[in-house]
Amino acid sequence: MKRCHSLQRKLFWVLCVALFSLGLLSSYVSYRLVRRNLTKEFDYALMAKARTLASLVRLEAGGHLEVEFAGEAMPEFEPSRHAEYFEIRDDKGTIVEKSKSFVGNKTFPASLYRSHFETFENIRLPDGRKGRLVQITPKVVEEIEDSESPTHNVSATTVSVVVARERESLDHALSIIATSLLLGAFLVSLGGIVIVLVVLRRGLHPVRHLAEKVASIQPESLDVRVTDENIPCELLPVAQRVDDLLDRLATAFERERRYTSDVAHELRTPLGEIRTALEIALQWEDDPELLKKSARDALDSAKEAETLVQTLLDLARLGKQNRAPQMTSVKLVDVVEEVLEKFSTLAAERHVEIIPNYAAREATLIANRDLLVAVIRNIVGNAIEYAPPYSRIELAIREQDGMALLSVCNDAPNLSQDDLSRMCEPFWRHDASRTDRQHVGLGLTISHALCKLMRLSLDFRLTKEKRLCVTILPALRPAENA
Repeated sequence: MKRCHSLQRKLFWVLCVALFSLGLLSSYVSYRLVRRNLTKEFDYALMAKARTLASLVRLEAGGHLEVEFAGEAMPEFEPSRHAEYFEIRDDKGTIVEKSKSFVGNKTFPASLYRSHFETFENIRLPDGRKGRLVQITPKVVEEIEDSESPTHNVSATTVSVVVARERESLDHALSIIATSLLLGAFLVSLGGIVIVLVVLRRGLHPVRHLAEKVASIQPESLDVRVTDENIPCELLPVAQRVDDLLDRLATAFERERRYTSDVAHELRTPLGEIRTALEIALQWEDDPELLKKSARDALDSAKEAETLVQTLLDLARLGKQNRAPQMTSVKLVDVVEEVLEKFSTLAAERHVEIIPNYAAREATLIANRDLLVAVIRNIVGNAIEYAPPYSRIELAIREQDGMALLSVCNDAPNLSQDDLSRMCEPFWRHDASRTDRQHVGLGLTISHALCKLMRLSLDFRLTKEKRLCVTILPALRPAENA
């Protein structure tokens, strides 16, 4: 047997992947936000130092640049393990001032001075550490004081100020934050998986309970129903369909039990008659006439039992037949006239008047002609046999909604509306005593099976005047079939 797919396992893995993905995504977004803010603060500190150094540059008379830098005020630019660096160049690229943290003749590469805008860049510091620098290009203005006039600008020049510091502390902080976020996402996802597992087990408990309840139903307990007040709304349609199935099964089992009982009852009578005839023959074996009579009675009973068994076999064969018979367009008037001709004598004997009403004389029905004749013969024969004497039978051919219909109506004073649903059941007869030996209650059952083969249906209606109308009509309306 092919292994089934577990809904719980599928939901579990989907939710696990979703939780992990959500955790990783949230960690990534958080890391990006934190990294941007920390880098912004780091760059802001670099920019502040660069602007401080730029404010120390003075343009003297004659265009000479002077930097009023005192190492004591900014000791981070002194040579040390964690030294920072700065460099100031004029507009020609000549170094005006640089920090003492540069060892020997080392300077920043000239390629850093390509831009004339404020720029930030990751570099390698002169001592080999990872670093980050900022470059600004402020304008320095020469100021001259005159005793007769206020201070005024006479010349200006542009300088490049570059400040750099190690970024290992920033990278270390970002690494700790990234690790913490990943670890947090993993722990949260792990906790979420445990919660999901518990919730799935508890959430799917009604499904397991429903399965156990269905599994506990046995053929002798088909009256049990799985729908109760505690079942969740999501499972209610399933439970209701299971209850509907149990209703159909209970009905089918009851029908089969009734069918078995009916078959036994119908066969018991001819078999009992055969036994009685044989016992009489054995008891009066010296009487030739009695022996002949007993033999004839036994033969008649055997033929009756054979007819019953053959009818049951035919009915079983019809139920298993899936192949549709050859269908043609059959003119209903011709078929009805043929059947009525055969029943004219019986109708006269029963004092029953048959009134044909051919409102649609040209009406046709797609069917197998021989099978349709058998169906109509059973229906008309039943109507004549069970109609009260001196009553009338109406046989009508008409068209309704584009369909050809054939209806047979007769008086049925003893029938009720509840009897209509059992009309096609095997061996069903309104007379429960079964005193009628000529009819075993299989005519309408066979007619129903034949109609099903031809994709026709039988409709039973009981009017207020207690008249039973049996109508042959297509199983599907033309619009539905299209």
